[in-house]
This record gives sequence, structure tokens and C-alpha cells, in this order.
Amino acid sequence: MRNRNPEPSNIDIDLIKTKINRSSVLIVEGFLGLMLFLLVVAIFTNSCNGPPGMQGLQGIQGVAGPAGPTGDTTAVAGIAGNPGDPGLRGPAGPAGVQGIAGPAGPAGADGADTGIVGPAGPIGPVGPAGPPGELGFLNPSPQSLLLPNVNQILFFQTAGVVVENPGSTSLSTGLPKEIPNRMSRRTIDLTKKGAIRLQWAHTLQSAAIKVQLEYQPAGTNIWRVLVPFFGADLTPYANQTSGWYGIAYEDKKELFVRIMVEGDGVLDPAITYVEVDAR
Repeated sequence: MRNRNPEPSNIDIDLIKTKINRSSVLIVEGFLGLMLFLLVVAIFTNSCNGPPGMQGLQGIQGVAGPAGPTGDTTAVAGIAGNPGDPGLRGPAGPAGVQGIAGPAGPAGADGADTGIVGPAGPIGPVGPAGPPGELGFLNPSPQSLLLPNVNQILFFQTAGVVVENPGSTSLSTGLPKEIPNRMSRRTIDLTKKGAIRLQWAHTLQSAAIKVQLEYQPAGTNIWRVLVPFFGADLTPYANQTSGWYGIAYEDKKELFVRIMVEGDGVLDPAITYVEVDAR
């Protein structure tokens, strides 16, 4: 079979150019589309970012804007939370300066147990002799009360001898007073006597008025008591009698005596008589 070559006269040159141009356009369009696609991909993947450029100059500060409205400043307390757990105890601080000592407290109660008695200490030296004490009051012996009574009147006045406001050391109203003008001073004989008492009366009614019999030892200027103060709330001029008192052995002789009167510091009793009884 014999090949046939087309005749040059039968080839359409314009058609061939048209096809060639169309193919070239398609190729160019495809290439541009590919490049566009790659560009889009690079943009989304930041593949096209270059290195950062130099920082530009700072612009001029703008004018300050107007102040905004003031907000609400009312504080609202929230609900108190539960207290937290106590923290660990810290170390003890340094001791402070010692304060001034307080006053002594009251004495405590005595303990129930008595301690052991300690040994006796050495005997100290004998101290000086003290002044002589007052004469004690003796009870009369029973035999002396059976003897006859001897009465010795120190004084007697119907109107009474006034003693102005005598006091009393026990009542803190002053001092007792002696019968005025030493009217009660007498020497009485107590030889062989063992008991003594007083009888007296006055013009008032008051238990504050009392009398006392005193004696002065020979050669001294002191007075000692034979019958102490006594008196009762009796009617005026009523007889008052003391109890019996014993007489010391050294006093059983002649004694110089007097009467002292005690009162409330206001009343002025008048003593009508004083009698000494001895047995």
C-alpha cells in the first residue's frame, strides 16, 4: 500500500496557526493559574512574609480625651467567711522589763498540819526588874467573915459633899476626883483584920457614879486600891454596899486612906457618907 502525502496545496495554514495560538494561550493561562494558586497558598501559610522592617518614628502625642463618668464607689461588704484554722504557735518573745512589786497579799489560812517543834533556843540573860504592879484584890478568909464587924465612918453630911463632874478613865470622860477638901482622908486601924468593905450613899440616881477606897503606903506618895470602884443605879440616898475584900498581911496595921469618886464627866453627885467595915 502506498502512502500518500497530502498536497501542500491542501494544508490550511490559518487553521494550524489558530490551533497553535490556542494551545499557547491555554499553556500561558495554566501557568498563570498555577502561579496564582501558589501565591494564594503562600499568603495563607505566611510563606511570603519577609523580615520585619525598621521601626518608624513615634508620632506626636495626641490631645487627652475628656474624663469618663465617675463610677459607683459604695462599698458593699461581702458575707463573712468561716474563720480560718489557728496558726502554729510562734516562739516565745523575750522577757519584758520587771514591773514594780505589788502590795503584799493577805495572809493565807493556817495549814492543817503542824510542823515539827524545833529545839529550844539558849536561855537569854535575865532582864531588868519591872516597876511594882498594882496591889491585887484578895478574897477574905472564911474565918474573918465570922468575926465581929468594926465600923469606921470617914465622913457624914446630910446634904452631901458635892463632887463636880468627876470623870472615868474606863468611859474616857476624864479622871476620877477625890472628895473635896480631903474630907475622906483618915487613918484606920486594920490590925488583926482580914476583910474590908465600903458602905456609902449619894443624892443622884446613876450607875455611872462610883466610889473607890485607896490607901497610901507609909513613906511614899503613891496610892493603892483596897476596895475598887463600885456603884449601882439606885434611888437617891439609898445605901450601897460593896463586897468583902481580903487584906494583905503587910497591910494589917494602921493605914492612911481616902475616897475617889468616878462619874460620866457631867453629873455632880453629892456624897452623904462613907463607912469602912473591917473584920
